Amino acid sequence: MRGSSWRRWAAAAVVGGLAAFGAQAAGGASGDPPGGPPAAADPPAGFQRFFPKGHIPGLDKPTYVPAAEARIPPDNWVVGVVVEGQAFAYEIDLLTRSEVVNDAAGGTPFAVVWCPLANSLGVFDRRVDGRELHFEPSGVLMHGAIVMQDRETESFWPLLHERSVYGPLLGKPLARIPGATKARWADWVRDHPKTLAWSLDGRQSLGGNPMVRYQASSLGYRGLDTEDRRLATKETVFGFLREGKAYAAAAPDLEDGRAFAVGAEWVFLHRPRGSNLDEPTSAYHSKAGFAREGEIWVERGSGARFDAVHGRFTGDRTPERLEGFDVFWYVWSLNYPRTVLLGRP
Repeated sequence: MRGSSWRRWAAAAVVGGLAAFGAQAAGGASGDPPGGPPAAADPPAGFQRFFPKGHIPGLDKPTYVPAAEARIPPDNWVVGVVVEGQAFAYEIDLLTRSEVVNDAAGGTPFAVVWCPLANSLGVFDRRVDGRELHFEPSGVLMHGAIVMQDRETESFWPLLHERSVYGPLLGKPLARIPGATKARWADWVRDHPKTLAWSLDGRQSLGGNPMVRYQASSLGYRGLDTEDRRLATKETVFGFLREGKAYAAAAPDLEDGRAFAVGAEWVFLHRPRGSNLDEPTSAYHSKAGFAREGEIWVERGSGARFDAVHGRFTGDRTPERLEGFDVFWYVWSLNYPRTVLLGRP
């Protein structure tokens, strides 16, 4: 299939699957997810089966083309990540076809995970207790966000929780691959000219966003809504976890940068002025703190200066990046109802 026919099929496969409840979720009730013997008596609150496992297949043997051969429009958004010195790019619209891509580089197995409903991503090391796992969409959502399932033990791993919450590996954490981000293709390939671009069925881009109507709507998926009215349901936030506590900051509050005291350290969050839904949040943390000198943000401990054009600190020493999630407020607040909302009453 080519052109508009291919795009219509892809959109129907994704949106149609997401819109149809599985038999176990008739009436919106949470079903008991299938799988191996559970390590907990009941599935967590918020588990709902919206489509059968396998409806959106995970991918185990991805293929790539060199950047020079990739047919990706320059302004299209990609998930970019560098693993063991090799840069990879995954066009976001195309990721709605699989949502989970398993791969390895230089001996490091990793999984790229994209949740179109939460508008959020994560890239994880696939090793847990020395065992390599292979992940796929489970067909279950937890408060509107993808829940992965590993094929080896059939444990359940919600994207936003970074650990197994149900099944034989209950409580086991997933390690993030640091530095994974969203970027426009032109920007990513400029900074990583030797990047490999993911190719699915000979295509490196989907040719259209199948989630555009959902993203433009003010409503959550299938009637889901925030119970925390401090922000609108579909407000974009940057959510993160520190020492067992959940924090979030609203995207509009981060334009041109903000520094927040979080426990015994400082967190710096930045989004470009007038940024849209797809712009990533630049996030760093530091014990020394951050200060604004004129128009430039500086990390006090190292003197590193923030480059707002490229979204990173520069200098001989730079602060450590803070891993988190750009995500819709209703999804984050339902998963973490005790979230500390930074910069708001």
